[in-house]
Amino acid sequence: MPILSQTPPATKLKRHVVIYVIASILCTLILIVVIISAITNSRENTSLGHSASIIRTVGNAAGITAVSSDSSGYALSGGSYAQKGTVSESAAMADSVRNAPTAPSADPNTGTNGTAVQRIIRNGNLSLRVTDAPGSLEQAKNIAEARGGFVQSSSISDIGSGPRTGYITIRVPVDTFQLAIADLKKIAVVVLDESTDATDVTMQYVDLESNLRNARAEEQSYLDLLKRTGSMNDILSVTRALATVRGRIEQLDGQKRYMESQTENATIRVTLTEETRIEAPTRTWKPLEVVRSAFSELVISLQGLVDVLIRLVIGFIGLFIPIALIVAFFIWLGWKVISWIIKKIFLKNNGSTPDSRMPVKNIR
Repeated sequence: MPILSQTPPATKLKRHVVIYVIASILCTLILIVVIISAITNSRENTSLGHSASIIRTVGNAAGITAVSSDSSGYALSGGSYAQKGTVSESAAMADSVRNAPTAPSADPNTGTNGTAVQRIIRNGNLSLRVTDAPGSLEQAKNIAEARGGFVQSSSISDIGSGPRTGYITIRVPVDTFQLAIADLKKIAVVVLDESTDATDVTMQYVDLESNLRNARAEEQSYLDLLKRTGSMNDILSVTRALATVRGRIEQLDGQKRYMESQTENATIRVTLTEETRIEAPTRTWKPLEVVRSAFSELVISLQGLVDVLIRLVIGFIGLFIPIALIVAFFIWLGWKVISWIIKKIFLKNNGSTPDSRMPVKNIR
């Protein structure tokens, strides 16, 4: 029997020691990595809490949110931190801003009794029958300017024969809307169609103004806080928030200006259509030329008819011949099959071919 080799006890002990050392080193490295990761996350959370505390403080100063401290239990006060329970300078500023008496609104869009001025978008459409479209178009432009408005767009369509049509869109102040429509109707021979509509956007305008005021108050609070912030992280956080607020202010301000333009000036769209014109012929009548033209058109028509017949004949022949050949082939094939079947049936019933039943002459 073969002798099994045994590992000496000293060698086993060395292996166990090496494995233990390697495992200890790995565990130590893992523990170090976990500790470093925890420290890094703690610093990030502290920085985020610091920035959030700044933004919440500014929002409270603008009357938007309440004062709150960050997750680490500290609140910003004049560029430094203070423990919970102490009244910070930012909180005091927020209270003063929130509790300060507000002056009466001097907004021109607010009435004397505090109610908002009604905002209405007015539109009008006129379809007029006129004697001269270009002249009436000029009169419509003069009416728009006389009523304190302007021409937004205008065009005229002339196909050479038939009545011409003009299109014009004017904007006039709301106060002169009805007067402008009355003036436009005077230039018409017949008023074909007239329509007006109004859309009340007072609620949307009031909401837009409220959002704009809040955004501007928030911007001012950020500017005030930016003057008192000391650390670089605080400055960067406030600057980013300030840029966001200013972008929102520009967007809201643009919407407000557009809505004011739509409500302060009414839109009138006018279609000017001429009466049907009856004009005397202006060219010389030439009967022979008409006859030659008629013969030329007749020849062209006959040529077209002949071309169609040629195409039909060629197409018929091109389709008929292949079809005729295919049908003839199938007929021949069917005849061959039927002849073969008849021959087989005849041989089976008589046991001989037709040639075998023929009389055989005796050979002497």
